[in-house]
Amino acid sequence: MFLLLAQGVGGEATCVLTINGTSLEPIYSEPRFSVKIYILLLGCIMAVSLISFILLRWTNIVALADAVQP
Repeated sequence: MFLLLAQGVGGEATCVLTINGTSLEPIYSEPRFSVKIYILLLGCIMAVSLISFILLRWTNIVALADAVQP
């Protein structure tokens, strides 16, 4: 969700008259970064999440945390 907010999704659209002047057409703001960068950032977040899960699963960090609790 942070990426959506950082990209500027959901910004206010401005309406302008069309060429013939009988209707309004919404004009949306441009995104701050491209789709390629967006997908790359999502992939990085997924990779970090996977590495974190693997570290928690294959190390004894969780056992150490359980030992600290009374």
